[in-house]
Amino acid sequence: MDNKKYLELKSKGTIDANDNVLFNGEHVPYYLLKEDLSGFNEPTGPQPYQSDEWLFKFYKKHGMIETDTTPKSDDVFDVIVEFVSTKSGEYKKELVDFVKNKLTELPRGKISSTLRRLKKLGIIEESTHETTGSKIISKGRYWNSHIKQGG
Repeated sequence: MDNKKYLELKSKGTIDANDNVLFNGEHVPYYLLKEDLSGFNEPTGPQPYQSDEWLFKFYKKHGMIETDTTPKSDDVFDVIVEFVSTKSGEYKKELVDFVKNKLTELPRGKISSTLRRLKKLGIIEESTHETTGSKIISKGRYWNSHIKQGG
């Protein structure tokens, strides 16, 4: 989903403060759904676990995903902005550790899903270091416009 569409749906209240959408009576993270929010994204492969619907049900069953979690996505976003603003070009592992240290109650999966969302929206970029193969996080092409809007 592009940044403009996300912000429009967020302002209308379709996407709530926790970045969830009410889908078939359940709060589901919006990034697991198709852009028109009509169903889950198509599976990325033939195995059941490659389906976003399967993944959502698995996380929910094992208590790994909560739809009313605290800290909220905005808190995660603010900590990521703090890190990338001061340390752009650092390794992804350091970013995840930084967020985890600031928001100790937050599961690593929530950090990863927020990073995926920010990458998809073009707010941050991820590249791979040529020699080590480590992931490097930096500001994306929509960084300035999104930060000025307040997240």
